[in-house]
Amino acid sequence: MGLWETGIRQMKEEEKSGRMMVAAGEAATGSAGGDGDRILIVEDDPEALSLLTEFVGSTGYRVEGATHPGEALRLLDEQSFSCIVTDHFMPGMDGLSFLREALRKQPLATRILITGAASLDIAIEAINSGVVFHFLTKPWAAGELTAVLRNAVSHYHLEAENERLQRQTLELNRLLESANRMLRQNFEHSLELCRNLMATFSPLLGKSTRSVEDICHRFCGQGLLTEEEEKVLTVGATLHNIGLLGIPRDLLQVSFQRPRQLTGQQRSLIEKHPLYGETLVQFVGNLAGVAETIRAHHERWDGAGYPDGLAGEAIPPPARYLAVAASFVESGLPAEEAHRQIAEESNGAFYPEAVRAFSKVFHSASLPRKVREITFNELRPGMVLAKSLHSPAGLLLMPEGKAVRKDLLEKIRNHNILDHVNDPILVYL
Repeated sequence: MGLWETGIRQMKEEEKSGRMMVAAGEAATGSAGGDGDRILIVEDDPEALSLLTEFVGSTGYRVEGATHPGEALRLLDEQSFSCIVTDHFMPGMDGLSFLREALRKQPLATRILITGAASLDIAIEAINSGVVFHFLTKPWAAGELTAVLRNAVSHYHLEAENERLQRQTLELNRLLESANRMLRQNFEHSLELCRNLMATFSPLLGKSTRSVEDICHRFCGQGLLTEEEEKVLTVGATLHNIGLLGIPRDLLQVSFQRPRQLTGQQRSLIEKHPLYGETLVQFVGNLAGVAETIRAHHERWDGAGYPDGLAGEAIPPPARYLAVAASFVESGLPAEEAHRQIAEESNGAFYPEAVRAFSKVFHSASLPRKVREITFNELRPGMVLAKSLHSPAGLLLMPEGKAVRKDLLEKIRNHNILDHVNDPILVYL
């Protein structure tokens, strides 16, 4: 008798009655199976293994089978799996010992043990110790296996996402520590380093920040804010988008150039940047007001902003003015249209006094020129670079602000073939 003889018999009976086809149909509609999830099945009975891999594959999973734990361990070294299913009683190594090795090799993969009633104590102990996610007892049904696999794969994805978020948090902490060291060394020098860091990470972000700084400096000296509030506003203008350093660069590129293409999840991630920015500057004791302003610069006067839904006088004064400057620069609209939109949102999105102050300085304020990123194949003579282009060794190939000449373009393309240029190619529209 095979190790899963009872389960195999039931699967065959279900297949005859059509229930197995229903389970496969559920997988096709999304109630079972996974898009690309790989399952490893370990069973020393070749007939049982064949039937199980065929059935599990029919529910939408990619399946690998092994008739010996040693073979399965080799597969774990070569491929990643969402779920591992094994019988307990096998020659050479029992299922529980195998799953302990599997845990060491692929800790995120969920582990399922097939066992008989006589081994329930072993299975329960394994679950309590974290070695096994779930166990099935013989006899079992195809529908039961489908449900257990679905839950196991869902658990795998939750664990994988949790690990990704932990890595992201560690990376953000690294950025926080780096920014903290810069700010403590020399305040003005640190601000310039932050500008350069943002410009290096994203030239569009650097240019946008400069324009917001320019407008906020124009707000100062008009008697709108106290001296301390003006200091907070000018520093906040420099650092208001520093939280975007925690956002993937390609996603940031889309948010600047094609914001309507952002998914809801992507937009939610972008909207966390005021919180990231607040955290970055909170490590410096004398920047408490700046941190508060950065957190609030996307709040709206009518209370419909984020992240806290503040309204009216609850919004810190510097943040009220920073909101106008940032909205104007980051709108992506022509200057006159962006100004008109801000005027229409007076007492809605924006503090009315900040809108009036902006209207006074609007005509002398500058917007960053529109830029797009292109490939080498798209680069044409006459295009003007928005960012200098360097070789991997740091050699200046083409300077920013210069129109591309045909002869120079050919030389640069040849250079790229010999030594691939990693710099993004940005040109003015």
